[in-house]
Amino acid sequence: GSLKVEVLHGNKDSYLSQVIKLVQDAQKSQSKTELLADQAARWLTIIALVSGALTFVVWLTIGKDLAFAIERMVTVIVICCPHALGLAVPLVVARSTAISAKNGLLIKNRTAFENSRKITTLVFDKTGTLTLGKFSVVRYETLNEKYTPDQILSMASALEQNSEHPIATGIVGKSKELKLEMPTINDFQAITGKGIRATIDGKQVKVVSPGYLKENNLKIQIPGSTEAETIVYVLVEEKVAGFIALADEIRKESPEAIKTLHTNGIKTLLLTGDNKEVAKNVSDTLDMDGFLAEVLPHQKLEKIKELQEKGEFVAMTGDGVNDAPALA
Repeated sequence: GSLKVEVLHGNKDSYLSQVIKLVQDAQKSQSKTELLADQAARWLTIIALVSGALTFVVWLTIGKDLAFAIERMVTVIVICCPHALGLAVPLVVARSTAISAKNGLLIKNRTAFENSRKITTLVFDKTGTLTLGKFSVVRYETLNEKYTPDQILSMASALEQNSEHPIATGIVGKSKELKLEMPTINDFQAITGKGIRATIDGKQVKVVSPGYLKENNLKIQIPGSTEAETIVYVLVEEKVAGFIALADEIRKESPEAIKTLHTNGIKTLLLTGDNKEVAKNVSDTLDMDGFLAEVLPHQKLEKIKELQEKGEFVAMTGDGVNDAPALA
């Protein structure tokens, strides 16, 4: 048989090429220290030339021969010339950029890298950053007699299979594990920061966060709910039909990272779209300085700006598309 392969992009568009370009761009850019060193080198060069000329004139004036005066002039220029300053700073920065890249840290802007020493507060996203981002379904139940627990899970899975969120992966994975049949969906739409919706058998079905229920004044008491659980709700025709509880494991490196930051006098905050109970549980477990919960993607940037207005020098770390504005 034969195999047909369609090439969609050239080599320059590959992930590796983009990484290499980031490193090269970073090495070409100049930090404040380099600019200062260049300015200092420029003035020191002028001073060296002027000093050399003065030395030459002085020795000639006091009666020394031409060869002696030139020798002393060259000596002064060589000693005063700031070549070491002009070479040392770029070499150090280029080397640090290369070492960082080898260890998985890509520096896009060297000025930002240099400013990292000024950081007073480091804001963390939760899912996939402090936690593994691998949600597993702990339990799922129906809150409507018309539906069984498995139907609740299968409806949620049918919608979530169109999403790349870690919660969606956990729900779909559980459904496949139980070999549940997923119904056909139509008119799929994302509800920004709140969940997703689609039509199943002519009925509108939604899989939403607690924030959506709160916004629409839907009060539901979940039996046996714990702070470590992330709850999503399944709504059919705007009525709560059931819920799915998931749990995410904290990365083993996270406690040590938070401890190291505190040792260096840097405050740590958790910024997440999860409910307050889950956010508080993660924050307390890691001994962080605080948390901001139920924050929508477009609100994350606002929260960062609020911290900056309070005089904090803020750094943000996250791994999702919804973190992009705040990371920028």
